[in-house]
Amino acid sequence: MIETNKSDEISDFLAFMRRILGPDTVQDRAGSSADDIARFTAVVRFPLPQLYIGYLREFGGKDRVLRMADDSDSRLPSLLRFYEEQQSATPSEIPPQTVVIGAHGLSGERVLLYPADAGDSKTSAAIEPAVAVSTIARVEYVCARNFRNHLYSQAVARGKITEGFLLSVRREDEAFLPEATEASRSLGFTSYWFSDEYVASLERDDGTIIQVVRTPSRTTIYGRFKTEAARNEARSFFISRYRVADNLAGR
Repeated sequence: MIETNKSDEISDFLAFMRRILGPDTVQDRAGSSADDIARFTAVVRFPLPQLYIGYLREFGGKDRVLRMADDSDSRLPSLLRFYEEQQSATPSEIPPQTVVIGAHGLSGERVLLYPADAGDSKTSAAIEPAVAVSTIARVEYVCARNFRNHLYSQAVARGKITEGFLLSVRREDEAFLPEATEASRSLGFTSYWFSDEYVASLERDDGTIIQVVRTPSRTTIYGRFKTEAARNEARSFFISRYRVADNLAGR
């Protein structure tokens, strides 16, 4: 496994990302200005996580490799324009108790979701929002317990679920993630600290990665294996014991 510690320092995340994606790839990024970050902090309703502010400093101008917000636009100038447009929009497209961190995505926006008792306070640094997918003023589902877990999980997905023989199996059961995680551990995988009840990232001593992803009504197990035989063995294991379906059947 790649050494990493639980941290809200963007420098620690960049060190982890370099180990996964390579130093040259990580250079394809651009940060936001301090003035733009201050403008965004002022316009949103809730305190922003420390690591998200660090993300804006390093990726707020360009995030082509990590793609923190998947297919939605996480660039800070775009978010500032979005919030300016929403000031006169009726009704607003910003869901209650959220800060939009990725706008105009085909798969929905990405938002920080704050607890109902957070109010409008910007003073409590203890508030740790979840990350969620939303569409036009409605939160659809949570995809990470917090921004820290989300960012590190995205790095694994971009850097590790890209090369080798692909495993992709699913069960139409969103409660399957804990069982799927334990099943992966029985194959010699170890969970990274940023695994949670929405995404679990696991690695084996040979560098093989599995990521278990929970979405509404479904749990999907992704993996990349160094040999076709190892992938086929894992696929047979999950299909025979856990009633999963192969997403790649017939391909």
